[in-house]
Amino acid sequence: MPWLLALTVAPQTIYGVRLPVPVLLLCMAGLLWFLWINRSFTGLRLAAVGVALNLLVIGLNGGMPVSQVAIDRLGSTQGIAADDRRHTLSTSETRLPWLGDVIVFGRQAVSIGDVLLAGGLLVFLGSRVARGHRRSSLKLEAETVGRS
Repeated sequence: MPWLLALTVAPQTIYGVRLPVPVLLLCMAGLLWFLWINRSFTGLRLAAVGVALNLLVIGLNGGMPVSQVAIDRLGSTQGIAADDRRHTLSTSETRLPWLGDVIVFGRQAVSIGDVLLAGGLLVFLGSRVARGHRRSSLKLEAETVGRS
């Protein structure tokens, strides 16, 4: 189902923060479905948990809440851009604010869901590289044994 992955990622890539939240939620639900279908692959369950947490907090708040503390730590004087439909400023009314973008990483704020998603994808990629390396080593070993 690579088409499902493309369908969920393309709108986010093309429109970025201008993507309307209902479309973003549909994309994220599709991505969650893709990850769940492929949960047997190492790391993709962790990635799915990250997407689920982001989907939950965005759905409850009409956008990803960003803490003022994170904005201040980033040194931003403008806060959230006017054309940003994806993020909202965290307030006392925000539901599950600790699931929002509260972690400052480099020059951006990220959520625990983002961290879990990235971690799951790194584990997945690492497992694929290690698996490919093992196959290459076994093939080389078999060729060497065959020559002896």
